[in-house]
Amino acid sequence: MYSWKAVIVLVLPFISGGHCQARERVLPNLPYGPDAEQLLDLHLPSDDTIRWTKVIVVLHGGAWGMGKKEDVNPDVASLRARLPDYVIANMDYRLGTRESPGFPKQLDDIQLALTFLKASFPSTTLSFTFFGVSAGAHLAMLYSYAWDRGIGDAKVVVSYVGPVDFTDPAYCGVILYRPIIEPLLGSENNCQEYPDTWNVTSPLTYASTESPPTIGFYGNLDILVPNSQMVRFEEKMFELGVPHEFTRYPGGHGDWGEINMNDMWTKIAAFAELYS
Repeated sequence: MYSWKAVIVLVLPFISGGHCQARERVLPNLPYGPDAEQLLDLHLPSDDTIRWTKVIVVLHGGAWGMGKKEDVNPDVASLRARLPDYVIANMDYRLGTRESPGFPKQLDDIQLALTFLKASFPSTTLSFTFFGVSAGAHLAMLYSYAWDRGIGDAKVVVSYVGPVDFTDPAYCGVILYRPIIEPLLGSENNCQEYPDTWNVTSPLTYASTESPPTIGFYGNLDILVPNSQMVRFEEKMFELGVPHEFTRYPGGHGDWGEINMNDMWTKIAAFAELYS
């Protein structure tokens, strides 16, 4: 049977100092909820002399119906190298299917993971940076702009090739995207028949002056996330006065060569340090 107390007892010895440095710095597969897919890996800073207050929540990609947290371990390593004082929570979430779509259960999973993290650090006020890849970036933005609205847990959002507006004509009406988005929306994956569903699952629908500072990265040849997405995104953030930074690299859906990838990680670290 799932036990909150058992998990917190497991985590607390690692965050209380003392014997931490002799132990492994990663706590793998911690259950943050009762479902078998509700697991996260907790990566702890090596420096036990500081008070850990900043957490990066990492969300993998996979078109809402595939993927796992281990897929983004290289991204976790890049974040750790540049932001050594941050706790990193690399989380799985329940995958979507036509019969059990990702919306809204994947947003509920993020909320549950945050509840778990807060309980694991009970004497600390945590600041959350959300880093997502592709579908994970979409979830990071949707959670931060909609679910977290008025709460303020999300301090920074990082979109690594994340779709932001499904009502964009470049998405809506293009048959290519229906099977891709089906794990998120289930049977309502036709925007002509279900425009409201496509609207409420678009992060840009909820963007407001209260939205957290956002940094995003896109490819100019990406067929999965149309170029118009970044244009619409940047225009909306500018209109709202939300601190933002967007970069488009030559290439497709991520992995834009060593120089550009290093540039991306450097920009992410500077942005997170500035706003989180």
